[in-house]
Amino acid sequence: MMIILLLGLGLLGLTRTHACDNQNQAGYHCMYNSTSGDCVHCARCFFPDSCLTNNSCATGTAGPTCETCSTGHYRLGSVCMPCPVAPWGAVFLGGVLLIVVIATIIHGFTATLATKVKQLGHFLQFLLLSLKMRSDWPSLIVQSLVFLPSVDFNLHTFIPAATLVIRAFACQNTLSTDVVLDHTDNVFLYDQQHTCSEMPFQIIQALSLLYLVLMVILLPLGLSFWILRLRKFNLLKQNLVTQGWMYESYRRRFCVLEPIVMMRKVLSILLTDLYPLQLLAQAGVNLCLSGIYLLVVVLGRPYRPAKWRVCGKVLPLDLHNIFEGLATVCVCYLQVIPIVKEADLYSDYMGIPLVVLISCTLLLWVIMLAGISKEIQLEEEMEYTVPVVPKQKEARKICVLAP
Repeated sequence: MMIILLLGLGLLGLTRTHACDNQNQAGYHCMYNSTSGDCVHCARCFFPDSCLTNNSCATGTAGPTCETCSTGHYRLGSVCMPCPVAPWGAVFLGGVLLIVVIATIIHGFTATLATKVKQLGHFLQFLLLSLKMRSDWPSLIVQSLVFLPSVDFNLHTFIPAATLVIRAFACQNTLSTDVVLDHTDNVFLYDQQHTCSEMPFQIIQALSLLYLVLMVILLPLGLSFWILRLRKFNLLKQNLVTQGWMYESYRRRFCVLEPIVMMRKVLSILLTDLYPLQLLAQAGVNLCLSGIYLLVVVLGRPYRPAKWRVCGKVLPLDLHNIFEGLATVCVCYLQVIPIVKEADLYSDYMGIPLVVLISCTLLLWVIMLAGISKEIQLEEEMEYTVPVVPKQKEARKICVLAP
């Protein structure tokens, strides 16, 4: 399936051309003859918004096609940002870990706490993956999300590992794209000063391919098969202690959702990190996936309910699914912005609702952790077994023999 997807991405890519039609145009860099000064070839930049007119690079970028960040800058999504005065990513991650540790000391690392940590990890990582789309992101949005790089290194390590191994194949000869100035060089697209033909890089690719097959492809498929097997034989509750980490956060009918979310992340990495698709293709596919997931959350409520008991009454608030719905709305809003900018409909005030939505989502997460002591779970939702319906006994037929 992954091989077919890669082939499809290749067909959607840019057609190689050696023309100079895009000379002195933003988003492209051109190679000139050292003797005559004539244009030889123009290539679309790997990060188009980093390339300005007349072969110049945006502030904070460097490299043959402005694909790297210069000294004193770091990459946040597809943008090179100045290094902050304070390590806001570390501060944010430290604050989250402190809150989780305090909640663990008070309540223990229960299934409901693990669900909340997992939800926050999913939310932040999808924000970061969306920010990697090749768009000229507004400064308000980028500056509001400076803490996101910290989520690449949390306990849920599937995303950073998958990103690293997939990026190892971002080479000119592997993808055959038109984002390099000299097609005879098998350069690494994220830093075209390095070649993929060197022995150390070949070793890295071999190890990455092994990890890609075992962990990125076979792991989600294996988890799906195993969870469905447990469900088929009605063993979800029996194996809840030893294998519940795979499905304990979800209702029985959505017990296979975790590997599906993992595969959604892999697809997002392929769309944004591996192949330089057009921006509308990146944003459109990601937005469709997020929209489908939002419908699943709203209509299906896949997470096990977390409701509060206040003054002896159970409040009709399904906090886990409310948080997931609000988080998905934030991701959809972020993924709409590149489409709006491409249509020249974006205004500066449009970034304010996104900042407010993200702030409210993070505040709700803190409130959920603070209210764990008031939380109850309905008994029928804690059961992972299919209720046994007693069969009606058939009435005995009495045969009366005629005299």
